[in-house]
Amino acid sequence: MAYAEQSWVNGAAGGTALSAPRLIHLEAGVKEASDRLDAIPSGAAAAVPSLRALGTTATTAAAGTDSRLSDARTPTPHAASHASGGPDPLTAASIGASVAGHTHTRRVLTYVTSGTAGGTAPPNTAGAWVPLPGVGELAIAAVVGDWVTVNAGFLTLGAGNTNYELAIIVGSSLAWYGSSGTASPSADGDPAFYPTEGAFSGHSVGAGLTVASGHLDAGMLRFCLAVRSVGSGKTYFSLAHPFRWSAINDGPPAT
Repeated sequence: MAYAEQSWVNGAAGGTALSAPRLIHLEAGVKEASDRLDAIPSGAAAAVPSLRALGTTATTAAAGTDSRLSDARTPTPHAASHASGGPDPLTAASIGASVAGHTHTRRVLTYVTSGTAGGTAPPNTAGAWVPLPGVGELAIAAVVGDWVTVNAGFLTLGAGNTNYELAIIVGSSLAWYGSSGTASPSADGDPAFYPTEGAFSGHSVGAGLTVASGHLDAGMLRFCLAVRSVGSGKTYFSLAHPFRWSAINDGPPAT
């Protein structure tokens, strides 16, 4: 039986003067506590609740400063626990991979015809690379590891100080350039876009990349035509001379 606590009040008026019944009650409580402590086993077999001495064996307890609590350990093989149906299964989403049977917008093809028939002069970009106004963006869904190619075909009226690059834009910044395959453009842009001064030139240019996290913007690759210019030359994206571009997502490379 659990010990029942009694209340005590000072003074004769409290009605809790020392008496044999009260002292017997105290003695019974002390004995009950002692009996319960005595009943706790000591040094019992592993996995059996018990009082234990400190030590390093299967039937002893580890001290807080025991080196085994902080030393480096090589994990034991446990792949099965992460398999489907295991106690700790991994999911595609938890490791940033594509789920089985996932789908992409595999191909995107767009014609830009909003420009004037006589061509559109690029802005003076003051030496910087910027998305060419009027052409817009070509977006395709992707995940890290996908192989994506982009192609563009259009007409220009050449000027030696106007250069072009197929690029990826993330937020408002250019994050990848097709000529170099990096976050930095080539010295004069993509060689396939090199102008012929004062002459019309048709361009059909492609580039490809393995998608990395720094290329994605909310799960999308956003391609643009980047330009660096002093405002000379012309780019054509009209009904008479449409600007055509496409992107293809082939998914992860076969292994």
